[in-house]
Amino acid sequence: MADAEGHALLRARCQQPGRWSTAARFAKVALAVASLVGCGAGAPREAAAPPPIAVAVVGSPSTRAPLVEAIAELRPSEEVRLRRVELPADVEPSVPDAAAARASEAHRALVQADAPRCLELLEGEELVTASLAEGRRGTAARVLLGRLACHVALGNDPAARQQARAMAALGLELPEGGASPAAEVVLAEVAAELAGAPTHRLEVRAGDLRASVSLDGAAPACATPCTLSVRPGDHVLRLAADGREPAVRRIAVSRALTIDQPLAVASPAQAARQWNTRYAESPAPDTPESVALLATALRARTLVVLTSTPAGADARLVRGSLVREGALAFRSEHRVEEGADFTPQVDDLVRELLVSGGVIEETSLLESPWFWITTAAAAAAASVVTYAILVEPDTRVEARFR
Repeated sequence: MADAEGHALLRARCQQPGRWSTAARFAKVALAVASLVGCGAGAPREAAAPPPIAVAVVGSPSTRAPLVEAIAELRPSEEVRLRRVELPADVEPSVPDAAAARASEAHRALVQADAPRCLELLEGEELVTASLAEGRRGTAARVLLGRLACHVALGNDPAARQQARAMAALGLELPEGGASPAAEVVLAEVAAELAGAPTHRLEVRAGDLRASVSLDGAAPACATPCTLSVRPGDHVLRLAADGREPAVRRIAVSRALTIDQPLAVASPAQAARQWNTRYAESPAPDTPESVALLATALRARTLVVLTSTPAGADARLVRGSLVREGALAFRSEHRVEEGADFTPQVDDLVRELLVSGGVIEETSLLESPWFWITTAAAAAAASVVTYAILVEPDTRVEARFR
């Protein structure tokens, strides 16, 4: 370099050209990565409507009241939609005894010496079959005795004896008011004729079901599979089971016989009648049989049933049952101290039933998208701070000569 143009200028300086600007750039990168993680974890998905879950409360009105209040106060959930349902009304129809009315009219016709009209009113085997199916043995006896009396009045002894044999086979007693002297003679002769007659073995099944078996309108005699000893003659068999339509079958027994009677699935109306008859006033209304039948009556594929019972002098047990597709899936119970709010325990109990019963999944912390979003953001912030603390600034030496 020429001395005339100047002197040598040596300049050394320390520069820190962007410690924080570099950190800022790094922070942008880290936050961008965190954003990508967050978007992947929390990307909006098409939300499906939560499944409706029916909730029923059983028991006495006094025990049901706090549970009903607790259900109304349960916090909303994105996973399920709880819907409290009323218990089915008792819809048992009051069926008039048509056969009894016809028997009374036939008796009036016989008193008026109109035996043909008497027989006309009492014809048809459905009168006896329907009466026995409904457990009205007295009405069935009145119909058969009326026919017997009409045939006696017409002088038809064989037909009168046939009606007497039918009464004997069914084991029917004389209705109130008894029979005419002529009819009593026929009954006595047939009874002596059948005395000591052998009985036959009747085996009854209902597939794989356990159904109650009633014979000739009497109280249930056994549960399938079972065997009865039956007198020769025509009989009416009735089978019934929870959640099934009852089946009535007229059978003629002259030898050993096996009956396998299928039972159709009960309609909701039939299930409601059965539940009200057998379980509504029961001290244990939440047995597996009761809650399964209640689900059918309420047309609920998934049903939560709640009830409470005393647990000593200062607490109650809140019991819950989960029914899925007509069968008990899970049961549990929680203790509630006397005077305490039922809502937290009911909330925990319902969630336990739904999770353990497979209706909803238990969400862990690692499965939560917000956990990963927060973790990624925290990691990005830590990276920025660490870089700013540990990375030394750039030092640059610059020399110029003139």
